[in-house]
Amino acid sequence: MKIILILLTIFCACEFLESANFVALIPSPFYSHQATYRQLWRELARKGHKITLITTDLMEENENITQIDISNVYELSKKNSMVELLQGGIFNLIKKGFLQIDDYFKCILTNPGVKKLMEGDKKFDLFFVELLIPGFPLLSLEFNCPFIGVTTMDAISHVHSAVGNAVHPALYPLADLGFGTELTFKERLISTSVLMVTNLMVPSILFPIIGGIMEKYIGKDLSQHYDINKNVSLVFTNANPILFPIRPVTPVTINLGGGLHFMEPKKLPKPSSTQELAYI
Repeated sequence: MKIILILLTIFCACEFLESANFVALIPSPFYSHQATYRQLWRELARKGHKITLITTDLMEENENITQIDISNVYELSKKNSMVELLQGGIFNLIKKGFLQIDDYFKCILTNPGVKKLMEGDKKFDLFFVELLIPGFPLLSLEFNCPFIGVTTMDAISHVHSAVGNAVHPALYPLADLGFGTELTFKERLISTSVLMVTNLMVPSILFPIIGGIMEKYIGKDLSQHYDINKNVSLVFTNANPILFPIRPVTPVTINLGGGLHFMEPKKLPKPSSTQELAYI
């Protein structure tokens, strides 16, 4: 009887400790975007899960984290300076920006590690992907698994709209506009205009363009899935409540509070001599 109980205990423990295979993609060439969710990858790895991380900034080595380096995106961003595009005005930004979208997606999707991952037969249980840049969530169809969208701050309006969250230009203006919580009439007008232009351009222009580019590299007809954000399982936002107004959201959206990247402070080394103490 004791042997049976021991075997049952081992069997149950093995079942509860079964690990999962995750793939994560943070395509933004900004260190802050990469560092924000490193604590999440570390914690998942600590619990025994296997993670394939596609990143522009490699983190420390971890036996449960396989990293794919896409840091060459930085060279592309230097070549196509956003500052120079903005100096040419909004129309120059739109014209040249669309021309450079293909280069950006080509740089990531033709990366040898990413290409091997898409062409391989490895099965993934879940796909984490940054929602800032439309198109990359379509890779969940290639990996044939559900996906969780992550953002390094509050989600943009079309993401909130896709999952049924409150979207109102006077109450929840785009953070990049730099408006406070109490908008003037002029600011409400600007915020409303930006939202209207965004709602017009993103689904009718940006989604088809990026969808067509993704089709070229994935080799599938994705026209029925351009607005893939509606299929997202969860949305992890990172909006500090001090800086962002309270927004009614559906249970799909989980705000991590803006401090996910914080780590425990390291203690300062103790001085070994009186002379070192004087310098401190």
